[in-house]
Amino acid sequence: MILGTLAILLIPIDGCSPEPEHTPRKVILREIGRIPAQDEGEGFYFAGIYDACKNSRYIYVADWKDHSIKIFNRDLEFVKQFGSKGTGPGEFSMIFSGLKCDDQYIYILTINRLYRFSAEGEFIGEINLPFLPADVFPKEDGYLFTQHDKLILRLTDLKGKTREVFYSGEKFEVAINNKLRSYYQAPSCFLLSRDRLLVPSLRSYNFSIFDFRKKKIEKTVERDVDFYAFHYAVGKDVPMGMQSRGGYSRLIPNGDRYFYFYTGADEKLRFDIYNSDFEMENSCVTDREIFPLLALSDHQFLFFDPRESDALLIIEWEYLSE
Repeated sequence: MILGTLAILLIPIDGCSPEPEHTPRKVILREIGRIPAQDEGEGFYFAGIYDACKNSRYIYVADWKDHSIKIFNRDLEFVKQFGSKGTGPGEFSMIFSGLKCDDQYIYILTINRLYRFSAEGEFIGEINLPFLPADVFPKEDGYLFTQHDKLILRLTDLKGKTREVFYSGEKFEVAINNKLRSYYQAPSCFLLSRDRLLVPSLRSYNFSIFDFRKKKIEKTVERDVDFYAFHYAVGKDVPMGMQSRGGYSRLIPNGDRYFYFYTGADEKLRFDIYNSDFEMENSCVTDREIFPLLALSDHQFLFFDPRESDALLIIEWEYLSE
């Protein structure tokens, strides 16, 4: 997060029991493998894993503390890592935001730069951005950015020059040093298709599907669950840290299905499964307290547990027999 621009926000959402058709099914999470850290030679260690993506050949894992991207093949064998702390070509002052990849390129956001690497991790170039990006979605003729400090989405050309600005995020108030101040939050989006964005609400467990070509909301998905939303940041008057009670959420795609992981007010890990039209197929709950980075298949996920920072975990899930 950006120094001084955000503040800790913990907004309790008045929830009630899920509707009958959305009653969570209990699932078992089973560890079926792990990727251990390597201490010698050209090995690697895990310092602060925060994001991952995959293409047809590789899996990329971003480590914000180590200022590096670690590359694994699809058999989860370590290939190489690249990146280091610095300001030169292929170096990062901070990795804190978006990580995207396709079969040609890796896209990495830092405080105000978009870096582009080949699929093998070779540095290609960077764009210095005149705004604070929160996430990036590569397009054929440019980029779509969400922005930390505004209520907007920003469509740019391939050089980062703004072509269009649109869509409002949510406005909320938060107390800092016993004073109320208003803050804006860029929508935390997810690209469903070429022209459609999924926009989760900051205030509740609801989603909107926004067509950014037509500039209108197609549909809203409303959920009635016990849920806490939060943000964390580092600022002059705000300590570093994260609220530990509830509020974790992460949307992970796999083919034409979407897995939305979150923690409810009871602190249990839950995930809901949606189809390509973002209609719910199932709601699941488990007692495990580990959180996923990436879908390896519809029933296998890559996890990082900060309490076991010497490895990435491969977890398989199945429904508990009733």
